[in-house]
Amino acid sequence: MVLIVCALAGELQGYDTLVTGVGKINAALTLTRFLAENPNPPAVINLGSAGGVGLPKGSLVRATNFNQWDMRCEGLDFRRGQTPFDNVPAQIDSTYDIQINGLVDAPCYTNDQFLDDPLLLPTGPSVVEMEAFALAKVCNAFSVPFGAVKYVTDCADEAASRDWQEALPGCAITLGDVADRILNP
Repeated sequence: MVLIVCALAGELQGYDTLVTGVGKINAALTLTRFLAENPNPPAVINLGSAGGVGLPKGSLVRATNFNQWDMRCEGLDFRRGQTPFDNVPAQIDSTYDIQINGLVDAPCYTNDQFLDDPLLLPTGPSVVEMEAFALAKVCNAFSVPFGAVKYVTDCADEAASRDWQEALPGCAITLGDVADRILNP
């Protein structure tokens, strides 16, 4: 069965999921432990909340790729997002095609920072969050297909914290419906 993963239990209602905790380290550690003990799931799907860049609140976004946005080593001649001396690219493409009508396709940028400053955001329609790149990298290492759907709770602006908290209950219900459509096509 497909493994559904989320950062917080409050992001998804009604399904048994692997809850990783917030941030790239917690996500990577939790998923690595799980895959070491339960090898070869058909796929890992990350469902969760995200800030939207150029996308309205309430949008459901199928991540087309995953980018490590907070790795900054340009001074060492590495491009933004690239981990120095690492053979995994700074952008990992989605390897699991989630077939649900009504999803918006956009890139996903992962940061170990809750973004609420427009000056720190990527350009173009996208989502920003705190776990997906790490999960994609772990799945890449274990050769497990990975995909993600994100619910846009906020616009990653000065109101992001309040908007995220207010949108979380609706996010959990909506992502519960997404989980149902993934697990019971």
